[in-house]
Amino acid sequence: MQMPTILGSGSFGEVRLMRQLSSRRLCAVKVHHKNRDEKSIIKDLQKETSMLTSLSHLDCIPKLFGISRIGSETDVPVLVQEFVGDSVIFKSTTVADVIDAKGLNGPSSFSAAIRVCRTIKDIHFAGMIQCDLKTDSIMFLRGPHAEDGDVKIKIIDFGKAVSRTGLSKYEHFPRNEHVNIRKQCSQIAPEVVFGTRPYSLCTDVYALGLVLSNVDTSPV
Repeated sequence: MQMPTILGSGSFGEVRLMRQLSSRRLCAVKVHHKNRDEKSIIKDLQKETSMLTSLSHLDCIPKLFGISRIGSETDVPVLVQEFVGDSVIFKSTTVADVIDAKGLNGPSSFSAAIRVCRTIKDIHFAGMIQCDLKTDSIMFLRGPHAEDGDVKIKIIDFGKAVSRTGLSKYEHFPRNEHVNIRKQCSQIAPEVVFGTRPYSLCTDVYALGLVLSNVDTSPV
């Protein structure tokens, strides 16, 4: 692979835009921090790969190309997915980006809101809870008729996702960090932050409500 460009970063590491030499296709490559133990990275990648494979029939999820090694100095495995964005200017756009640019209004904002709701419904019907829904994990693509509300939504980042039929997932944040977690990670439902309830369909809906509260669906 070649041509690394940083698409985004987070607590896990960063996502790079790269081109696969054999197929020439653009890929979004999830690279974990170098200071992490390789065994824990592989465990996380296997879990996320399993989640993405279970959702592979959904058009609202980027295609999974597999796990690879990019030949870095540590040669740790990386997750390789479809690049969701503009292949001409090499840029991806999240709902957060569009909101910041005040690019959602009228039909396009209403269409985007409906599509986000349907996407989460499809993920839930497929047996998964996303667990980390926020405006910068929702990719936004305009179609050729954007003025008519022609938008497409894809959800990324399933590193925290869990199966609806699996073991309940609780968070165990220290009590003295609850206030900061609530400020910095507002998408996490209060009961999850406090450790009283696990992630559930309801906690995804809570995060969805926060996303929709940032989208102005009023008519222009």
